[in-house]
Amino acid sequence: MGIGVQITLGLFAAIAASLIMIMRNPARIFGRALSLNEVLCVCWVAYSIFMGVVALYFGLKLPLGLPLATNAPATAIAVCVSIEGILHLGRVRADWNDMVTRSLFGLLILVGVVAAFCLVWVNL
Repeated sequence: MGIGVQITLGLFAAIAASLIMIMRNPARIFGRALSLNEVLCVCWVAYSIFMGVVALYFGLKLPLGLPLATNAPATAIAVCVSIEGILHLGRVRADWNDMVTRSLFGLLILVGVVAAFCLVWVNL
């Protein structure tokens, strides 16, 4: 199974887990029922956390010389981090619209830092 398939399955797993948390019993995790806008925000935050961890993995893969066998565990760890992030944000009663903005900027900053690190590493 290629890395693209693993990332796609991991992405679907992270979003599906978020949707299950929202649809099954949102009051237990989030303290109340969520609106459609908040549901989309939760899924976006789960996506951005997942993609941030995957970007971090790919940024460290080349410098550390990690083999292809580490792709599947890294994707699984990214899914787990995404789910844990949603659980944590649900418990602290986050403003989901603000979390979308923060996750977008955080993802862009992380990708920029990882890209700069890789460029510096390649030029050494």
